[in-house]
Formats: sequence, structure tokens, C-alpha cells
Amino acid sequence: MLPGLAPNITRGNNIGIGGNRLRIEGYVDQPGDFSRTECGLWLPPYEVARIELEKSQQKLGQLATIQAEAGMPQSPRTAQLAEIMGSSTLSPAGCLTGGAEFNSEGERLKLVRELASYQSGTFILDSLEDLEYLRICDCLDCYEPRHYDLSFGRKTLLKRSVELDSAWLKIDEKNITTIWGDELPTVRESLEGFIRLQRSCYPFAPNEDSALTPAGISKVRFDPFSGCWPNQTYYYSSNGQRQTDGYGRTTCREGLVKLNPETGELRRGRAGIQPVSHRVVWAATGGILEDRKVLNHLCSNRRCCNPDHLEQVSSGENNRHGLRVQAAIEKAGASSPTSARDYLSPRELAPYWDDANRLYSQICTEQGLQV
Repeated sequence: MLPGLAPNITRGNNIGIGGNRLRIEGYVDQPGDFSRTECGLWLPPYEVARIELEKSQQKLGQLATIQAEAGMPQSPRTAQLAEIMGSSTLSPAGCLTGGAEFNSEGERLKLVRELASYQSGTFILDSLEDLEYLRICDCLDCYEPRHYDLSFGRKTLLKRSVELDSAWLKIDEKNITTIWGDELPTVRESLEGFIRLQRSCYPFAPNEDSALTPAGISKVRFDPFSGCWPNQTYYYSSNGQRQTDGYGRTTCREGLVKLNPETGELRRGRAGIQPVSHRVVWAATGGILEDRKVLNHLCSNRRCCNPDHLEQVSSGENNRHGLRVQAAIEKAGASSPTSARDYLSPRELAPYWDDANRLYSQICTEQGLQV
């Protein structure tokens, strides 16, 4: 539910050579343990920031030792990062500062992106120009990656849009309507579905019975403005090639099932692959895709996994919907987003996050669930 807690950073700390997963919930007893920014956004607890700083220092030191023992030349940058992290200090809000002097704003933001890549094992696609726009905390000198709402793939190499823009929605109390004519459920309805998915997954369900893997559910976020469930990871193949279609990927425990509507036969695909995340969540929430059908995003947000934002259609219908979306955007005089600054910033989204978190607590209380 929280912006900035990017999943690969939320769940692990893979400095250079991999490492133990750090689960935030293991260090948080109540919401009061989180820090709050001036605009009301939540930051990870100080204890989490402290442990992660120690882990980062240890991992960088271990990496230097391994390189030396193997007779490998030590990377000058690894030594610099080890020195920076060793000299860094934490503020009560968990901001990381003081480890280096920066000659420009760009140098600090480059360090943010570099540390995030080390910690997550994932390439950070956000440009340096976008990073400051994505800062959540109140400290202008902070380079703690968790304090930046990194998109992990918001931008793609495609010209067409891959993520929902707030200007494309008409919102009232009863429904959300896109400018291309599709109706989406209310934020409350989408949040109720999101809670049901959460409660069917670890740690609310045993790991072996979890609808998604622990890493998988941690990557699914909730958009408090549209009700989308964007997947916060981008897929890289084993040879390092980046997927450029804009879809999030996630690990599938079992092969996805397809239905032959003529015979009623169910056919299961291969397990262990990384299919598009909306297909995985569709299956995890009880959906079965028919042969020769694809899932169309009514919201036009390719990383959205909300099954209520999806419909089964033919490939032709899917293509025609895409053309209708683009025509509506052009008619409205809008343009497809090309950078993070084309979206609402985390600070601009703060009131929506506040409303969504109150609604989350309200729904859980009404349903007798632990908040």
C-alpha cells in the first residue's frame, strides 16, 4: 500500500553478491513504527533502515574480500561505495546522508540509482531527471533508495502508452469511466479485491498455500487514484535482454491453465517461467483463460493486475481496443506519458494514499480482518 517501498528493495538486500531477504513486517509491530513525511507519506521504520545500512556495509566488504581472494582486481567503484556507505549516517526518518560530497544534484541522484541497482539486483530505468521528482522524504540530500518511488519499468521503448494517466479518468462516487468509454470499478471495490488477494497470500496464508509466491505478492501494488494493481517489476531474460512491451512479469509456481471452450479440456502450461503478471493474478483469483483468447486491459495500464480491469477478448478485439484508446487520447489533446514527470508525483498522490489507507482499515474492520 505504500509508495516508495519498491518490491525488490522491500523484500531483499542483494548488495553485489546476493543476500538474505529482509521482510519489513518482521520489524514492524504497528503503524506508529513508520515515519511520516510532511505531506503525510509513510517511510520505512528507522530500524529497517538501520539494519539495511549494516547489511549494505557488510555486503560491500564481503565483495571486496571475495575479489581479493580470487585474485580479481577490485572495482574502484566498489571501494568508493564501501567508503560512502561506511561514512553514511541515518536521520531519525531513515534518510541516508553524509557519506559523500556531491558537486551537483546529478551526482547524488546517480548514487541513488546505483545503490538501488545494487540492493535490488534490478536495473533502474528511471532517468536522473525523474528521480528528484520521485523523492518521497523531506530531506533534499537523501540518497536512501527506499525514499524514492522507483518505477522499475514505468518507461518503455514503445511509443504507445503503457500506464494510466490521471487525465484519462472521470471519477464520481459510483464508478470510474475512461475517456475511451470503459467503466472501471470504484476505488473501494478494487481495494476490496486487493485485500482478498492479499489475504490469500503469504504471510496471511501458509507459504505452500499462497495464491502467489511471497515475492510475487510483494510486487503487486495498489494505485489509490485509479484502483489499478500495478506490478512493480520489469522482466530481464537470462541473457540480460530487457523486455520492452511494458508488461510486468512475475514467477509462476504452476503452469497457467487454458480452457478449450468446445471440449471443456483444461491444458496447463510450463511451470517456472515468468509470464505476464496480469495473467498470473488472473489465474490466482480464479480466472481461466479460453484458448485463442487474450486479456485486454480496460484501463490501458499494461502493468495492472486487477482482474476487474481485464476482459477476455480475441486478438482482433484487443487490437481494436488499443486503437480506440489512442484515438480518445489524441481527441482529448493528451499525449502518451514519456517520463515519470507526466504522472502524478508521490507527493501529489499523498491525499489519495491517505484516503486509501483509511479505507483499507475501514474495510478490514468491517470484515473482521486484522488491519
